[in-house]
Amino acid sequence: MHQQCPQVAVAALADASQARPAARRVLRRRQAEPEPVKFLGYRIGRNYGSRTGWAFIGTRPSRESVRSICRKVSEMTQARYRLPEPELVVGRLNRALLGSARYFRLGQVSRAYQAIDSYATKRFRQWSCRKHKTKSRKYVQFSNRRLWHVHGLIRLAPRTASLPLAKA
Repeated sequence: MHQQCPQVAVAALADASQARPAARRVLRRRQAEPEPVKFLGYRIGRNYGSRTGWAFIGTRPSRESVRSICRKVSEMTQARYRLPEPELVVGRLNRALLGSARYFRLGQVSRAYQAIDSYATKRFRQWSCRKHKTKSRKYVQFSNRRLWHVHGLIRLAPRTASLPLAKA
């Protein structure tokens, strides 16, 4: 009986040592990938560097907040607001876009700014086509350059170059 105990113990230790690395890997995966936290319109969680691709914990605007900004842009460019002059609509859009850009300027904001820019440009183009009663879906009459330079619609994407990734 005493002779069998060491053999059983050695076999049990061998099984445990083989199972342990797999358990460690599962534990490391769970610790390395925490659930992102949504707080005050930001998503705090794992992000990836645009140049290096390395993972880090950081902030960026949440999808819900970007959608809410796009909803505001959509409300401002509805068909019922066809009568005002383009300068008034552009002024309202610019105030809303700049306000949201000033709030969401911490962390990785480039992709959010690009999404908001493209949506605001598309909606203002649709509004202009309705106002001037043009059916052309091409960018010939209301190109991006015309919307940005002639009408004065702001672009958020070029503003990311001077933004900090973190505040001290």
